Amino acid sequence: MGGGGPEPEVDFYRLMVEGAEGLFFYIHDAEHRFTWLSPSVRSVLGFEPEELLGRPYDDLLDPGRPANGVHASTDGALADGVRREPYEAFVRRKDGTGIVLELIEEPFPAPDGPTRMRGFARDITRRKEEQDALRRSERRFRSLVEATSDWIWEVDRNGRYTYVSPKVVDLLGYSVEEILGRSPFDLIVPEERDAVRAAFERCVREKRPIARLENTNLRSDGGRVVLETSGVPLFSETGQLTGFHGVDRDVTDRKRLELQFLQAQRLEAVGRLAGGIAHDFNNLLTVILGFNELASTSAAAEASPELRQRLGEIRKASERAASLVRKILAFSRRQVVELRVVDLHAGLNELAPMLRRLLGEDVTLALRFTSRPALVKADPTQIEQVVVNLAVNARDAMPEGGTLSIETEIVDLDGGAGSSECVRLTVADTGTGMPPEVLGKIFEPFFTTKPLGVGTGLGLSTVYGLVRQLEGDILVESRPGAGTTFTIHLPTSRERRSAERPRTSEGEIPLGTESVMVVEDEPAIRRVVEDALRACGYEVHAPATAEEALEILTRRPDRFALLLTDVVMPGLSGPALAERVRAVAPKVRLVFMSGYAEEVIARHGGEASGTPFLPKPFTIAQLARKVREVLDAGETEVR
Repeated sequence: MGGGGPEPEVDFYRLMVEGAEGLFFYIHDAEHRFTWLSPSVRSVLGFEPEELLGRPYDDLLDPGRPANGVHASTDGALADGVRREPYEAFVRRKDGTGIVLELIEEPFPAPDGPTRMRGFARDITRRKEEQDALRRSERRFRSLVEATSDWIWEVDRNGRYTYVSPKVVDLLGYSVEEILGRSPFDLIVPEERDAVRAAFERCVREKRPIARLENTNLRSDGGRVVLETSGVPLFSETGQLTGFHGVDRDVTDRKRLELQFLQAQRLEAVGRLAGGIAHDFNNLLTVILGFNELASTSAAAEASPELRQRLGEIRKASERAASLVRKILAFSRRQVVELRVVDLHAGLNELAPMLRRLLGEDVTLALRFTSRPALVKADPTQIEQVVVNLAVNARDAMPEGGTLSIETEIVDLDGGAGSSECVRLTVADTGTGMPPEVLGKIFEPFFTTKPLGVGTGLGLSTVYGLVRQLEGDILVESRPGAGTTFTIHLPTSRERRSAERPRTSEGEIPLGTESVMVVEDEPAIRRVVEDALRACGYEVHAPATAEEALEILTRRPDRFALLLTDVVMPGLSGPALAERVRAVAPKVRLVFMSGYAEEVIARHGGEASGTPFLPKPFTIAQLARKVREVLDAGETEVR
């Protein structure tokens, strides 16, 4: 039984709590001194009841913890006689270990003395530890949820959000409060709702998780975000659906890259197709152009004006067809790059009709050129790619029409020293313009502000690469609502004077008397090249195969001054033939010709640095000039 002498008023409590585990009953006076404790105090605090009688409860309180709450509750109840709510106290056991007690007490007025306090003390240390562990776990979970880049959510059985992590603000632009209570289908674009709803219904029916379900959601600003949804259906013990919890991941950039990759693959396929078609067309056009010129030359004296006109139309059509093939290869970026001095003004004037069709009727094209020649060393197709890409971007920035201005100016970046003279090409539009955060990324590969599936994000990065390839630089200025201006500086050609000399007309073909060997597997091309060179005065030998040509050159290494060979041929290729010729006839000069695209020529070893190259189709004049140019270049070794 408890210590402290007989206490009739505690008999009832004694019956209740004697021997109870984990709690004890007590009474203390107004000075906080214990007047009675149940025997179970020894299991809770390790003290015998007699050891605590007459001692204030302050002796038990943990000195490292504030006791204000204990004093306030006890003294307040003693003062006004009103029972206080349960409270907690940190105390020390007899062995010094700390525990947490939950105290439930009330004023205990005695008829023959001052008011005292009586109450229960329950050891809740384990419960507190479990609660603390749970809170720590919740904090860890919350920190993980809030730190992850994914959006975590829960919905109830009616499909309404009951929890959403703060990441929803970044993904969709809505606040957490705006999302709670809404249905996921309020956010999914209308055209995908039925498919997503069917997937969730199938998930519930088959009682299995849903994984990596892609769906497009609308942002608060009207933009679109592609999310990858994974979720688990929740069921009651009776098998009734109670809700879902899951996670959404933003895969917009990944989807954009996938689409760009697929588009790049399609362009690759188009490019390969273009390369093969170009080879066949180039061979056909070489024959057409060659024989048309030979016919025009032989019939020049007696031909009627109508015949000469018709032959001229054939030549013009063939040249337009050759230009079209070059444009196809330029689009697929498979053309053989041929750097030469070009007149920027002439190229832009030639490109203008196509630009006007590209821009549409509601966009005005304004060309303003400096009076000085704008000569740069480039491949004409490179210039076309730069201007066309900039024009396409300008058109898209002017959906309601506007003006695209293309201007040129000759400037000296050294301030008059003359050593850094450049052609300044300015392409400016009156479109919507760009904010600073977009302006800083426009030359990055795959960056685009266009909707998903529209555009490759490669246009301006291609422009940047081409300009740098030409040893130039490009700057951009833009403001929202104020249009965009691209300024390109290209170094003027050091070969300007020679380029400005009058060129030989197509009718003035250089002649020669040297012996030339022609190797070409296409009989029609072999025949037209043979006839053309003979007409220019050369002695021509044209064997049917490369093997036959090598045999002749091995027997007569000093007979031929030049070998003109196709690159891609059955059996011994042109570059392989050149290697063999190097050993047996080192003085023979070499010219490659081909109608294939650049990467095919490179694959066959025809991308030989320093080796003269004649791309098909070519005119008789171009053929004669190339042969004469190589023969007049002096003593060179076959490479």
